[in-house]
Amino acid sequence: MKEEIRVRMNDRQVWLFEETMHRLDAQYDDACGLLTRKLGTRIMHDIRGSSHYALGLFVRDEAGDRDKACQVLSHVLDAQFLSDPSMAYYGGFPFDDRQKEPPQEPFPGKHFDAESRYYLEKWQEQIRGHLLKKLEAHGYDQAARYEIEDLFRQSLLETVPVVWGNFDANWPDFIATELAMIVSVGADLGPELTARVEVAGRAAVENSIRRWQQHFIPMNTNVELMHVFICGFFGEWLDEPGFVAQARVAAADIRARYEETMSFAEYNSTTYNSVDLCALAMWRLCLKDAALVETGRFLEAHLWRNICEMYHPGLNNVSGPYSRNYDNDMAVHSMIPAFLYLAYGEEKPRPLFNVETAGYIDLALNGTLIPEDIKEAMRVFQGPRKVRKTFRELMERGRPGDDTSLCTVKAQFEENWMIGAMSGSRNTSGQLRSLVAFWKSPSGSVDSLSLLRRMPGRQPGEHLWTVYFDGTVDGDAATMRVRPAVDRDIEVYFDVIGADLEPAMVQEGLWSFPGMTFQIETNAGKPEIRKTSAGLEIVYFVSEGSPDLEFELRMQEEHRPKKPS
Repeated sequence: MKEEIRVRMNDRQVWLFEETMHRLDAQYDDACGLLTRKLGTRIMHDIRGSSHYALGLFVRDEAGDRDKACQVLSHVLDAQFLSDPSMAYYGGFPFDDRQKEPPQEPFPGKHFDAESRYYLEKWQEQIRGHLLKKLEAHGYDQAARYEIEDLFRQSLLETVPVVWGNFDANWPDFIATELAMIVSVGADLGPELTARVEVAGRAAVENSIRRWQQHFIPMNTNVELMHVFICGFFGEWLDEPGFVAQARVAAADIRARYEETMSFAEYNSTTYNSVDLCALAMWRLCLKDAALVETGRFLEAHLWRNICEMYHPGLNNVSGPYSRNYDNDMAVHSMIPAFLYLAYGEEKPRPLFNVETAGYIDLALNGTLIPEDIKEAMRVFQGPRKVRKTFRELMERGRPGDDTSLCTVKAQFEENWMIGAMSGSRNTSGQLRSLVAFWKSPSGSVDSLSLLRRMPGRQPGEHLWTVYFDGTVDGDAATMRVRPAVDRDIEVYFDVIGADLEPAMVQEGLWSFPGMTFQIETNAGKPEIRKTSAGLEIVYFVSEGSPDLEFELRMQEEHRPKKPS
């Protein structure tokens, strides 16, 4: 490892770096010069992950690493979309090496603005909803209906650029961040590759600035923070004062919005808070502008205080609800456990190597700063407490000018359990987890329950415009109202994750799980109970015109012997 980098890392950072590189080495495909990654049943060559690997190779700098790093980086740069600067995806990158550049907008001289994109997407969803109903009326079963709907959607993607469909608007910021890190560690790029990184970084920054200024695709917090970093870094490296000026403007805007509620729009999201902390550490370590460094330090410290407020050290998790999260258990899809291991050593569990593994390279190199005033609260449970917090969410697919909403979170923390719920959300995201509970089971595992929604037979994650959640917590009780103003059938369900769960544990009015019983009152009718590989699903069916669903859950902890004094 480069000595000048090694001396600023502690032993745990070095361990994380080396373990991560060992795993990434095993994913490297020499035939195409990129990392492989399994996505469901599909094996892909991962462009974004490969940019992290190139950084790690330049830093490790062992025999053959520099040549391999240059090869990987060259393949990443080859994939960048650079054909037409007027396209929304210009300067971006594909998910993998087989993804083609998105189609150009089909009407010469005409480009969809933010308002038209919003209504086009709503219109397309309505068309798909009506199509499903007509197919059902004509006798098509669910599998056939979804197959036809998917073919319809694929046809749309072949005619027009669709964000999150045939391109990811965040990829320019993610990959330009890695390009900046590669430059910052003094990688030996040589003149040709240096020139290519300059072109790629400039295109990505220009894309990001246009997106920020026009707001045609809203930026979530993690992307905003990377936006500031790449504007500041490439502005300083390329001697582009306009880029640095944009970084200052965007950083001041982020701070002003943060200070309104002392929280980010991605409130309580361990998946994205991980990226936030990585980006803010980069502000602190890699930028020269004093104002940006100071703002980065302020936001990094206060984000840790936000995390601490909702963190339960005894359960090794952050309480729900989550504005955007892939999983309840932060060990599964977050780098927060890795941050905590770096800070506390063996007092905290060693992090799992999961879908976030490639991102551990940045974390290991840059670390984080946990404020002294919360270190003990992050280490040991400080006793029962209530939390009430407001935050202003961002609706990724909200109407321009009306894409935020003031939300309220309430949570209760006890020694062996915690529960949280939110009200005021208008978020359409399939990652919204509006009510979440955790508890310690007799086996010592931490089990959880969360409220989600999806189309029947589909995985959660799709955006649905018209399902809203309003909940609150009062002691051991939580209430939730679900307003399903839907134009298609959906499922509203409780996802219960834990070992040794059986459908017989779910009875009318009483759900008796190991370690925790929920008394339930609801107007939602009788659910269908499904056994899953992770636990159980308690599923309620909702059709067009259904009334609001109301749930009241009261938690009763299984009796546990008192610890000897």
